[in-house]
Amino acid sequence: LNSYLSQIMLLPSLYYSAINHKGIFKKDSFAEVRTNFSDKEWLPIERASLIRSKWNYDLNWIQNFLMGRPQNLFRKLTKKFVAPAVCVEFESLMDEEFIDGMRLLILKIKRDI
Repeated sequence: LNSYLSQIMLLPSLYYSAINHKGIFKKDSFAEVRTNFSDKEWLPIERASLIRSKWNYDLNWIQNFLMGRPQNLFRKLTKKFVAPAVCVEFESLMDEEFIDGMRLLILKIKRDI
């Protein structure tokens, strides 16, 4: 989930780069492109930011060890057996409204670039 949210939050900087033909830091891109999107289109960015700001998992030593390894085998083991469960609050923020907002955001980006 953390990786997925990171990818969503990268969309504003990719959008900015495509429109302006120059790079921008992810954190700066939000303010630069926010006015290009409606509230519904921007909702996934806001919720992803909210979840990431509250992200705090207490990992046990096995989770820390496996999640700290870059090799594919360890990543697969982590996903399958020891990944922490997503908390109910985060699940509730990724509802139909979030999914619809993602669709709208993607369509808007596609139209603009």
